[in-house]
Amino acid sequence: MTKEIVKDNLNDFIATNIPKKEFVTVTTSGSSGIPLTIYHTKESNEIRSAFNFHLLGRVGFTPKSRTVVFQWRDIKMGNRSRLRYVRYGNKLILSSSHNNLQSEWMVKYYEMMRRFRPEFISGYVTVMLSMAFFMKEQGLTPLAGIKAVFAHSEAMYPWQRKIIEESFGARAFPSYGMHEGVAYGGGCEHSNHYHMFPQKSIIEFIDRGRNHQEIVGTGLNNYAMPFIRYRTMDIGIKKDTLCDVCNRRYPLLESIEGRSYDFLVNRRGKLVPAIIHVGSKSFKNVKQFQFYQEEPGIVYLKIVRGKFYSDSDTFLLENEMKKEFYFPELGIEIKLLFVDDIKRSSSGKTLRTDQRLQMNDYAFHVNTTL
Repeated sequence: MTKEIVKDNLNDFIATNIPKKEFVTVTTSGSSGIPLTIYHTKESNEIRSAFNFHLLGRVGFTPKSRTVVFQWRDIKMGNRSRLRYVRYGNKLILSSSHNNLQSEWMVKYYEMMRRFRPEFISGYVTVMLSMAFFMKEQGLTPLAGIKAVFAHSEAMYPWQRKIIEESFGARAFPSYGMHEGVAYGGGCEHSNHYHMFPQKSIIEFIDRGRNHQEIVGTGLNNYAMPFIRYRTMDIGIKKDTLCDVCNRRYPLLESIEGRSYDFLVNRRGKLVPAIIHVGSKSFKNVKQFQFYQEEPGIVYLKIVRGKFYSDSDTFLLENEMKKEFYFPELGIEIKLLFVDDIKRSSSGKTLRTDQRLQMNDYAFHVNTTL
């Protein structure tokens, strides 16, 4: 199964023996350039949360832990919306939308975290990296008492891990999963290799050459919309041996290669995370999309139009891009470019960001080998 097959035949994949009132709807992040609506149930969501708590518990996390959460879009609470931050019990939630990842607010976020004294910090890899870059640039010291940084939802590369761990003074603990529910895993107490839960899914691999494998998964927990032998289009490096430290008999991945460069470069040569809210109405009739950049400050958003795409969708998309990127201090102009198809990379993956600039030249001048 592929994401295109599911998207084009959505109703055929939805269970008929479960009342629709029990469905919980989610939209994938569009990291592959193809946003997808998926149906869960309350039970399958609870199971997913249990796996998540079990994984994070390996480094000491509990639901009662003091945690800073970088939410990837604006915060809503009750009748209030577009909040930059909110304190909720033992959680400090910070908005990581683009207009909040600017110098003024990053300084405020750092001070909030310092006063809050968290045990854990959680957020997208690119968001954690942006904060880490800023802390290095400003000479800000690591926060005291942090046990781990949970960097999720995106592949994390060694150079990114190094910067995050140096800036925050704690282990970067990545996890790997998706709304489709066909694969989930993360490190153990001692290793950075991905230990894939066999209780969550059945994992298979397609050889893609040069010791790389595409991950194929069959989910075991969501009966509302089962995904069977689903091609994730994510690329990893499989390990054939068991973890020699924790001895869990789980399938192992040495690394998740995933997406390469989910960053954009602004006019001043600074990196901006390529994060957008694909769950909005503006992407309803978009079949595929991809950021494309070959000069600083200018980015093309390639769009493959769906069957019912119209001028009103273009209007919604342009407004969405203005809301996400058109800030004077951000220094990025997004131009829509309609195409018939978006080519896959040599590994067979459709990247969300086709970055043609040499990222070595723009990594905030940090002494790191990319």
